[in-house]
Amino acid sequence: MGYGWELGNMSLDEMQEVKVHGLGIERDLYFTPCKLHEIEELEDLVQGQFTKEKVQIEEAIAEEIKEEIKEEIKEDTKEQEEVSTNIRETSISEESAPEGVPTLTLFHQYEEKAEKRPDVEAPREMNGQTVYFDDDHHPIVESNNDQEYLLFAPEEYTLWTQEVERVSAELKANTPKKATAKTQTKSKTRPQTTAKSRKATQSTTSEPSLFDFVNEDTTLKPQPIAEVKQIFDANPRPFLSAPDSHLRDGSIVVQKGQVGYLSDLKQQPTFHPMDLPLTQITRLKAYVEIRECYHRLYDYEATNHAEDKEEREKLNRLYDNFVARWGALNKKANTDLIKMDATGVEMLFLERSEQGKYTKADIFDHPTAFSTSELTIASDPLEALGASLNKYGSVELGYMSSLLPEMEEGDIISALEGRIYYNPAIEGYEVADKFISGNVVEKAERISSWLLDHPDHEEAQQSLAALIAAKPTPIPFAELDFNLGERWIPAGVYGQFATEFFDTDLRVGYHPNMDEYTIGCDHKNGNILHKYAVQGEFRKYDGLHLLKHALHNTIPDISKSKEVIDPITGEERTIKVRDGEKIQQANSKIEEIRQGFVDWLGRRPDSFKEQLAHRYNELFNCFVRPNFDGGHQSFPNLRSQTIRYSRLI
Repeated sequence: MGYGWELGNMSLDEMQEVKVHGLGIERDLYFTPCKLHEIEELEDLVQGQFTKEKVQIEEAIAEEIKEEIKEEIKEDTKEQEEVSTNIRETSISEESAPEGVPTLTLFHQYEEKAEKRPDVEAPREMNGQTVYFDDDHHPIVESNNDQEYLLFAPEEYTLWTQEVERVSAELKANTPKKATAKTQTKSKTRPQTTAKSRKATQSTTSEPSLFDFVNEDTTLKPQPIAEVKQIFDANPRPFLSAPDSHLRDGSIVVQKGQVGYLSDLKQQPTFHPMDLPLTQITRLKAYVEIRECYHRLYDYEATNHAEDKEEREKLNRLYDNFVARWGALNKKANTDLIKMDATGVEMLFLERSEQGKYTKADIFDHPTAFSTSELTIASDPLEALGASLNKYGSVELGYMSSLLPEMEEGDIISALEGRIYYNPAIEGYEVADKFISGNVVEKAERISSWLLDHPDHEEAQQSLAALIAAKPTPIPFAELDFNLGERWIPAGVYGQFATEFFDTDLRVGYHPNMDEYTIGCDHKNGNILHKYAVQGEFRKYDGLHLLKHALHNTIPDISKSKEVIDPITGEERTIKVRDGEKIQQANSKIEEIRQGFVDWLGRRPDSFKEQLAHRYNELFNCFVRPNFDGGHQSFPNLRSQTIRYSRLI
């Protein structure tokens, strides 16, 4: 049989007794040894070829060897008794070979019976060498200083020693060992060998054996445990909570203990973890708590017009803890972190600077979303309007009527004429500062459409008149500056110009989703192919290409070939470079097309010019800035000395 390093024949008893690392052959190879004549499948192959007569010579030789071994055992018995009285000779059990099978024994086993330990495998003789086993059933061999016994047949030993030397060199090079090793002393008998094996071992006593490294002290020195840094997972993930109204793209939040920022809040809120030092993470978590508490407090009081004392106490506690540990919010080290938040600048106003020191804002002490000293009676409609704006931020006629119990709602509206206007879009009134601002042209068009269904609504008619009066002065055509390719000019106008300019039928279309013009032509004439065309080395740019570049306000990138020497190989190769001459030529023709459009507009009829100017004024000259005069507001107990602007009253 073969087991990697051992090749030869053995009897069935020997095969069953062999153990490698504590495991028997039967368990490793999953078969049970049996005799050849018991295998039905081999009857046709054997066919009586192997008989007792043919193997008598081999059996006689085996008997002689066995007798010789018995004599040697008797001679060595006395020496064994002197070495150890606890070891006795084990008998050799031989199984007779089955009929027709030659018997050739490679080695005999002898067991040294010492103290019986169920947890330790007994030593055994293998090829004339005593093999011991440790607690883990690993072989341990101790050889004499003057002679070393081998496990191999002599004819195979040369190749094996070469392999052992190579493996030994690799192990010694890669395995650190102590300078000295403790040797184990065990009582053992002198290994029993045959005459043939003794001759082989005498000639190779200095050669390495399989178990050269078994007794070497290979205890490894303790190595420092390398610090393993956990890999930070910065992959974006869905934001699990419903985003609050104060959150924006870029707002810093805390999710499952991680600090990160938000993105794509309108469609699919996404959380992006931030890999920051632990000190910054701790500081940002404390800041987020303050921000969330502040917004909860303000939103509740603004909605319910009632004070939330518990939330205000929590806000003060969180702020005090933050300041005690890291200082004021407006401290340089804190502002650098807080401004990482999309709404961080707003949170810095929770502090105000007084004489070089930062103090708490008013919201830490009392509600700021509504007036705590609510007005009960107003002296006139103007005061009632101011009270409504202070409390609700809008014109609430019901609340104003409660402040003026002696006036009717209609009388209040008449008294505030010119200060409030009816807006059909909200079905209510707005202050003039807000109503007459923004795109007044669009607002006037919406009210005009609404009046078609409500022609008798006097308040809406007054609002429409105010919007029309607030329209900016129209800019005439002569004062306007037009350029080819402006998106507000209809594409049909560019088509008319191109048709006249190139003297052929052209179609120009515009795709706003791609912000790109397209040009179509059924018949190209000389103006397109030659007059307004540029021939490059690799392609030709005709008039349609240059017209498209003129509409997009770009210039074609024309290239040419150039021969250069490769600095590495020294070979000549061809590359593409920009052709400055052709690019300049194309740019000149594009400017000629653009100037032709301005000249073409100047030759248009007056009706065409008026329509184009009217379109420009309605699209761009239609915005009015709000004019907040603050005439309805009053500031009781205001000390102008504390305000930098001396003219503010």
